[in-house]
Amino acid sequence: MGFRYLDGVQRFDTGDFNEVDGKLPYAFAGAVLEIGASEHARYQLLVEAQFGDVDGLTASIALTF
Repeated sequence: MGFRYLDGVQRFDTGDFNEVDGKLPYAFAGAVLEIGASEHARYQLLVEAQFGDVDGLTASIALTF
């Protein structure tokens, strides 16, 4: 569960281009895949889906040394 404060978000789906601020609750579910490529390097893939007032899908790839 989470809560995000969005400052100056534009809504294009309403035909109105005014900026709005939002305080939006949401829930999320995700998965992380982490692979130790070597003793000093690690790959990570994160996929997260958000539901509620903030909906969407995020994905990120990280490589750490």
